[in-house]
Amino acid sequence: MNEIIETANKWREALSSGNVDNVSRLYDKEAILWGTLSPVIRNTPELIREYFLKFATLEGIQVEFHEPQIRQFGQLAVNTGYYTFSWVENGKKVSVPSRYSFMYKFDKDWKIVDHHSSVIPDQPFDLSKYMS
Repeated sequence: MNEIIETANKWREALSSGNVDNVSRLYDKEAILWGTLSPVIRNTPELIREYFLKFATLEGIQVEFHEPQIRQFGQLAVNTGYYTFSWVENGKKVSVPSRYSFMYKFDKDWKIVDHHSSVIPDQPFDLSKYMS
């Protein structure tokens, strides 16, 4: 499990560095990305890199992971939870709480093969009666 946490931390550090190539290298050549700020599914290395050309270069981009839920199944692992992105826009800090799922595959090292991230939506109505 520590290797999965280390891989997630490599992703966090690569994103925060703004180095698009370092972020892109963490994805398998067959990876799929459904990015937080994109309406487009990214299913090639070129499309994944294109996404990070904008996202990883936002001014002061940072990400903080919260309550990761990690499960390993042999050569596959899943990391699900939520994280908060922040950056500076027009001199003001923007924070975007989002939920995520990463799937990793091990082949010499852990690579991201599937990554889904979406902004946590506002509650459109009281959901408490549907929850136990």
